[in-house]
Amino acid sequence: MHTYRFRTRFELAVNLLGPPAAIALAWLLSIGNHDGDQWLTLANAALAMAVLTVSVALVDWLAGITTSVTAALALNYFHTEPFHTLRVTDDRDVVSIVLLGALGIAVSAVTAYRIRRDVQQIRAGDAVAAAEHLAASLDNDSAAPVVWTSAITATATDLGLVLARVEQSAPPQLPSIARPAGGRSGDDPTLILPQYGAAFKLERRHAQGRWLVLTPRDGMGPLTLDRRAVMLFAATVELALDVADPIAA
Repeated sequence: MHTYRFRTRFELAVNLLGPPAAIALAWLLSIGNHDGDQWLTLANAALAMAVLTVSVALVDWLAGITTSVTAALALNYFHTEPFHTLRVTDDRDVVSIVLLGALGIAVSAVTAYRIRRDVQQIRAGDAVAAAEHLAASLDNDSAAPVVWTSAITATATDLGLVLARVEQSAPPQLPSIARPAGGRSGDDPTLILPQYGAAFKLERRHAQGRWLVLTPRDGMGPLTLDRRAVMLFAATVELALDVADPIAA
């Protein structure tokens, strides 16, 4: 089975160094450029900074966005009159600044889409492998946990794109996931999980008062999940906490 990784150290480093690098590059390109002998035009400076923003955006979409915005502001600050301010007096300069920022953001969007597509393809492959493993397990007597794991993986692959944790109180900044009335999922079989996550209130005796928080993995954005799979996952967590807490006590 594949697992979706978090950001690597290299990607984290790019996130941290991208914006400062954009500022440093804009400053270096401006040295000696305002002493009466302008050796670098605004278009050339914007092109050089575009190379940096696109390179960063190809590594990580979030770093691409932050670096692109920073690069556009730095280009404005160091290379457009009046210098060393964020004001712009020439409409043509505005176009250069906007195009620089838009280029990096566009490449970041493409990178985010590519990552999301690749991960979904991996999860689809995992589902096929899990279905085959489930079918093989059911041909003979197999341990129930093995069959259970294969069944969950085969039917709820999108949950592999979700991070889960339990909190002791309701997270005030997150929307809550409603429990289906009467134990049924209702007419809508899907659940939209926002990019910033959502919380589900646990109700079993030893889990009561706790909240199961679900959040999409990095780069996934909002996810469309099978509501039944989410409810069954929450019920399994409730059951596990209900059994584990008395033992731990």
